[in-house]
Amino acid sequence: MQYNGVEIDMLSLGDADSLLVTNWESGRPTYILIDGGYAKDAPRVTRFLQARAVKKIHHLVCSHLDDDHAAGLLRLVHEGEFEVGCGWVHRPDLHVDMKIVTKNLEKTAAVCKESRIITASLETQRGLAAELIGRDIEVKEPFEGENIGFLKVLGPSEAYYEELVGRFGNPDQLRELLQEREKSAGFNEGRRVASLELLADPEVNAGNLSSTILGGLFGESVLFFTGDAGAESLRRVLDYDNLAGCDWMQIPHHGSINNITQELVKFFKPRVAYVSAEGNDHHPHGAVIRAFKSAGTKVFSTHHPNSGNLRRSMGDVPERGNYSPATPL
Repeated sequence: MQYNGVEIDMLSLGDADSLLVTNWESGRPTYILIDGGYAKDAPRVTRFLQARAVKKIHHLVCSHLDDDHAAGLLRLVHEGEFEVGCGWVHRPDLHVDMKIVTKNLEKTAAVCKESRIITASLETQRGLAAELIGRDIEVKEPFEGENIGFLKVLGPSEAYYEELVGRFGNPDQLRELLQEREKSAGFNEGRRVASLELLADPEVNAGNLSSTILGGLFGESVLFFTGDAGAESLRRVLDYDNLAGCDWMQIPHHGSINNITQELVKFFKPRVAYVSAEGNDHHPHGAVIRAFKSAGTKVFSTHHPNSGNLRRSMGDVPERGNYSPATPL
């Protein structure tokens, strides 16, 4: 059959992201793998791809540097099970002096857990780029305006990315960044957990703000991939056509209350939204789910007992006999 359609698979990895986007044209699939979870998730991602008979990942996309997105991709590429057409990963070493960044992070590593997390994440992202280059795979940075298969990069722009990673090289900005990470990781979290409404001005760290934001169009259906983007970075893409009232949206950062506002939920107002989450007080946060549902969105989460891996399809695509309808939250 000459399939012409799109499939979105969000894997159930807890608080980690991996999505396979398949674009069928005249019966031929193009596979776009967005993130790969933690390193421990790589075998599960591999088994899923094998079950889908994927031999070649045409586009491998690392949304940002955090290990719950990038480390699984690094292991996947290292193991070499799949051919990779192009690797899309930001390369901070091309935009900031990494010697200065390393020195600044070392100064705070002994007393600041967040400093050690950033160091490990930067190493993972640099390792992924090096692994791709070492295997003679083309590497590109996903900046605004680039096309990744049928998807378009909506953000970040190169200038905005350089502004964000520049904070790693500036001691004062790095201290501010570390404070932001500590707050988003747990500072005053009791108030956030108890909140019944979204925060008017949520805080999120520069690493998450640098997340690759992607948009896709199939017929009149608009698809919106957010990674761990925060409100600041999401506001920068509002001028793109058709995002308001989109068909499908990835809720950012496992449904964290730190990443989205009521204003943005009302703007995007997706018909369907997916979130990959552990299913605890923070991910997905109750206020986030209520906000989307109040906007008329059907919300599905990988943590729901009747969900697991989530699949969305449009157009003519192969049937899957082992899949059943998921239950919305």
